[in-house]
Amino acid sequence: MTQPKPSATTSTYPTSGGAYVLESRVREELSVQVGRLGEITFEPGRYLYVGSAYGPGGIAARVKRHLKAKKRRLHWHIDYLSAVIGVERVWVIPAGHECEIVSALLTDSETSTPFIGFGSSDCRQCTAHLLLAGEQLSLPKALPNEARMHHVGGGPPR
Repeated sequence: MTQPKPSATTSTYPTSGGAYVLESRVREELSVQVGRLGEITFEPGRYLYVGSAYGPGGIAARVKRHLKAKKRRLHWHIDYLSAVIGVERVWVIPAGHECEIVSALLTDSETSTPFIGFGSSDCRQCTAHLLLAGEQLSLPKALPNEARMHHVGGGPPR
């Protein structure tokens, strides 16, 4: 029996604050205009965006916003990319901190920050919150034990 896929309208995400990882895939070279960062060319690969949500509604509100199928205001850097390629999986880490997660993921030798400043314009610690991850990186092993994965299965929203 297959489990239903969580969507932007489900209540499976925690309403508490914490961090999250959006996992997406670029299948072929792609150029995207990303706000003030300008035009960025994304190479094919597995991209991880690490964010935090400590405002009203916590992780649930922020993730639901990222997963909205209908047009949304492009506000964060990741909005420009996810509007084109969608999100495949969401990992939630209640009470997690995005910079600690970025640091942990970057211990993998195949994982890098391909675009300085992407997703980290308000961060003084990280060079970026968007990572290009190697295929061998195991998120269940790299993330804290309390991390939970939600399969979204969202390909390009075209």
